[in-house]
Amino acid sequence: MVEILSYGVEEEFEEEKLIASMVNAGASRAVAEKIAKSIDIRDGMTTDEIRELVIKELIKVDEKAAKEYVKFKKKKEARYKDRQNAAYLISA
Repeated sequence: MVEILSYGVEEEFEEEKLIASMVNAGASRAVAEKIAKSIDIRDGMTTDEIRELVIKELIKVDEKAAKEYVKFKKKKEARYKDRQNAAYLISA
């Protein structure tokens, strides 16, 4: 199944990466696995769409982990944008 990343690149969806991101946010492995299996991942979904589904499910079972997941994803996006801006400045 192909996932479309927030910066437009297509990548094969990896359930283990999704589980790891929830565990890194503080969810138990069992909760992360249950959520990952419950989400209907469709070909061509964006990371933002997947993230929204994960947040909805995570809030139901572990609100603290859901908040950390949101923070973690925002930091990751900010780092990507910083690298993108730096690359632009170098090439300009």
